[in-house]
Amino acid sequence: MPTEVNPASIKVLVTGFGPFLDITTNPSWETTKSLPIARGIFSLIAKHEPHIVLHMGLAVDRDYYAVEQSAPKEGYYDVSDSDRKVITRAENKKLFGKAPSSLATSLDLASA
Repeated sequence: MPTEVNPASIKVLVTGFGPFLDITTNPSWETTKSLPIARGIFSLIAKHEPHIVLHMGLAVDRDYYAVEQSAPKEGYYDVSDSDRKVITRAENKKLFGKAPSSLATSLDLASA
């Protein structure tokens, strides 16, 4: 990602996700559906070189929007996505085995 940036030209890649499990309306999709749609997060990052990547998520116990502080690597396998595709535990390990157990934001949320 670029290091020196003109504040007027900051690029933000925003993602939102559709229904899953028993969540029929995913607020992350509702907040992002008016943006242009593209698939493949890694290719989007390579193509657009965003300064910020903002993955909109879902916390079922909240009735407000919040920036997620971290996201775990585990727990997403064996759940079908919006295209009804399922990643197995073995596929998850093959794809993300060397990745950290969770990803944390680099944003200073305490000051926000």
